[in-house]
Amino acid sequence: MKMLRGMMIGVAIFFSISFFVTLADNGITIGAGILLTDLVILVGGLILYRKIFNINNVNKFVQYFFILHVVVLIGIGISNGNVTNNKKVKTKKSKTTSEQTATDTSRKVENDSSSSRNIRIGTTEGNSNSDISPFIFFFCVALVVFRLTRAEIFRLSAIFFLPPILVDIFILGNDYAGNYIGTSVTVALFVGLAIFIEYRRKNKFFKEYDVMYKKNYDNIRMKKELEYAQALQLSMLPEKSAVINDVEISAISIPATEVGGDYYDYFKLSEEKIGVFICDVSGHGVASALLLSGIRSCMHLILEETDDPKVIFTKLNRVIRKTQNRKMFVTAIFAVIDLKENRCTLYNAGHLPPYKISGETNEIYKLKKHGLTLGAADNIYADESKEVVIDFKRRDKLILYTDGVNEAQNEKRDEYGIDKIEEFLNSNSDKSTTHIIDELVADVNKFTQNKIQSDDLTIIAIERKN
Repeated sequence: MKMLRGMMIGVAIFFSISFFVTLADNGITIGAGILLTDLVILVGGLILYRKIFNINNVNKFVQYFFILHVVVLIGIGISNGNVTNNKKVKTKKSKTTSEQTATDTSRKVENDSSSSRNIRIGTTEGNSNSDISPFIFFFCVALVVFRLTRAEIFRLSAIFFLPPILVDIFILGNDYAGNYIGTSVTVALFVGLAIFIEYRRKNKFFKEYDVMYKKNYDNIRMKKELEYAQALQLSMLPEKSAVINDVEISAISIPATEVGGDYYDYFKLSEEKIGVFICDVSGHGVASALLLSGIRSCMHLILEETDDPKVIFTKLNRVIRKTQNRKMFVTAIFAVIDLKENRCTLYNAGHLPPYKISGETNEIYKLKKHGLTLGAADNIYADESKEVVIDFKRRDKLILYTDGVNEAQNEKRDEYGIDKIEEFLNSNSDKSTTHIIDELVADVNKFTQNKIQSDDLTIIAIERKN
């Protein structure tokens, strides 16, 4: 629309100059009146530009604009033709034999005057066309500049030329073909140019359409594949809430993208033992999801042989070192709850420290001890001192989470932080696991004001009921 506005300003300037030139040369004429009308329309359009003009109605405006001018020109031409014919009749009635020579001269002048007053839109002689030449110029420019279709170009040209020519020939009697040659050739050239531009524009559109279609098709296909991958990944996660041998487990995992880099799982190892696993692959997206899929499969196979956290992580580390490009690493915690011995044995592979909540006092304990991340080195579990063993009795709770919680950011890029996690747990230590999960997520969202996050968020809350 900037092009339209610029064209309107340019044509308005041209019409202004033409109006004053016509006014200075010929005084008040038909052409001057048409120019003044066009100038008023254009200036009014510029003032009310944003309210009147838009892509949807500009072509209609152009067509109505020219139709109005054609109607005006035909009306003026017919009126002037009738006036001239009346003058001719009166002249014939008053004519005498002695005045024959003077009459012939007057007739010639009247005929010339009649020709100059008629609607003739094109001519090869004289300047009878000078009054409407600016309008013709505007018409030719409009054909080229406005984005008209081929059908609109032909229709507008027919509306502009055929009615005035038919009126000029059959009503006003100006049947000299040379009257129309000059303007007709000029306009025909502009019509051809407009059709050529429309053809180039259409070809460009279809080429761009093909490119955009292929791009959109690829994007749609990729989106569907990611949606399928997301559905597949979510199907690998266990139920968000479960009770196994009097141990209540609640969990939630919110990926930052279609597929995430967080994974959690829990297992019934025996009648007395329950295993809980949580891990976070560096980054997120398809690569992280693929690595998580392999970790999940390995976990299930390894657990068929042993439930020792050190052995499990040693084997997982070996698999990760062989299968990934060593630019990715995995933090993880595997906890084994022994109901018979009233204890929990866990190993932390570079993961964020979990929290234990005492069922008797509601006190919170941070379990800081941890080893190296999975994939960081070939042998990372030679030091058995990294293993943690804690009491886990009735009403005791264990809280595991990923860095999507503490690193959640608001609009100012302030992080939620470990302090807020501990503050929340202190205020909700006596609540159920489901309550802790839901309210912690709500508190994080309140802090971030629902800002889209760059990392996945996963929380597991475990409570021994008896």
